Amino acid sequence: MRMRVVMICVILLFISVISKGQDTRVFLLEQSMKPKLGLRTGASLSKLDNGYEETGYQFGFSFGGALKIPVNRIISLQNEMVFSKKGGSITYLKNAFYTGDVRYRLYYLDFPLLLRIKLGRAISLVGGYQGSLLIDANVEYVDPYVYGFVELDEREMNSWDNALVAGLAIGGRNRAFDIRVNYGLTDVAKSDYANTFLGDARNVSVMFCFTRYFGRR
Repeated sequence: MRMRVVMICVILLFISVISKGQDTRVFLLEQSMKPKLGLRTGASLSKLDNGYEETGYQFGFSFGGALKIPVNRIISLQNEMVFSKKGGSITYLKNAFYTGDVRYRLYYLDFPLLLRIKLGRAISLVGGYQGSLLIDANVEYVDPYVYGFVELDEREMNSWDNALVAGLAIGGRNRAFDIRVNYGLTDVAKSDYANTFLGDARNVSVMFCFTRYFGRR
């Protein structure tokens, strides 16, 4: 009789543990499927690619916020709003107004719309579209220019930039480290005067980003 009571207690305890484990897994799954806000920061190497001038990379940075929206356990959407510095240097050998180096520092407010696809427990593919609003531009002329020359500013450049984004991400539920390539689809120059210097130059950058998400694990 005493043995039967012990066996019944063991069976009831076993059922209780299994039930509790299932409830915990369901809770964790529900938490992982909830949208999460995050902070994103990073560094970048950017250049202005026009295909014919001698161009160089420059160091840049980015910081802002992110919203990750899981679709299922493999796919999630991520929207971001990020302030970033792009641009690059161009060496002009033959130009009607200038011969020498020019450094372009372009400041944008980026709005990436990304798709994240898990390849494993900690690795994901990242890709999508990015629209960017030009906020300011600083153009530095390293060498003297000819008399009567007018310096470029942001009014001579396109205020909206379109780009494709592709990369890899490593991390868990509440953090991610991304390596992304941004390839611009829009010419930086808007006016004919800016086109004299920039031609069909577009923003190209390699970004190293860290995102910290907030919420339950």
